[in-house]
Amino acid sequence: MKTSTMHLLACVCAGLLSACGGQSGESPRPTQLAATTTTVTAALVATDYNPVVQRVYVAYFGRPADPAGQVFFANNYLAANAPTDIMGVSQAYFTNPAVTALVDAFGTSQESRDLYPGENTVFVNAIYRNLFNRDADIAGRDFWVNAINVGAMTRASAAISIMAGAQGTDAELIDKKLRVASDFTLALNTPQRQQAYSGLAANAIVRAMLATVTLATDVNAFGPTIEATINELVNAGNIYSQVHQIIQLRCVGCH
Repeated sequence: MKTSTMHLLACVCAGLLSACGGQSGESPRPTQLAATTTTVTAALVATDYNPVVQRVYVAYFGRPADPAGQVFFANNYLAANAPTDIMGVSQAYFTNPAVTALVDAFGTSQESRDLYPGENTVFVNAIYRNLFNRDADIAGRDFWVNAINVGAMTRASAAISIMAGAQGTDAELIDKKLRVASDFTLALNTPQRQQAYSGLAANAIVRAMLATVTLATDVNAFGPTIEATINELVNAGNIYSQVHQIIQLRCVGCH
């Protein structure tokens, strides 16, 4: 790895630590350690990873996770012994090969190729719009584009790092989007609803729904919008199925 790339990677890691208030601090004294109550941490289960998987979907694709995708990635993050928070995952990306593969699976997917066919400048701007409803500032855009261009990061790792470093109102907006995204995924509670949320057209409809979430959004009152969106997906699926059946019948009649 070139020196410039290593320096950039160090800056990325330092920036993430700074964003979450990381600092070295003084180690606890022996007397302080002795007074600490020992607690037993329960073993992690796959559903503990649902929140971080949801974050990766929102960051990279700008849409909620589909139930099957959430289950798949949650189980694989558990098997990888990954952190359960986005900051931890963004850092583990550089040290845990299994986490690296899971994160990069988003960037190498067909959906990614269809959604982000342009250059890295366009991609970074799209991630900012996914997360913050705004275009990237010039300094931020140039930093992340350079990190991708020199190979210090991939598109997928840059997306989760951008999310992990969010602060202030940006972080508040992400939290609202995640709440809506989680509610949407939970509302896909029948096979018909789950099947309806499939394909580029369906993804685009749900992405547009999530893009309407702003700082002013009352997420507790967003349920009707979620239901309306799901009904739109189901109705579109029914129409497609009917058209497909008509085409098949006509084709049979031609023979």
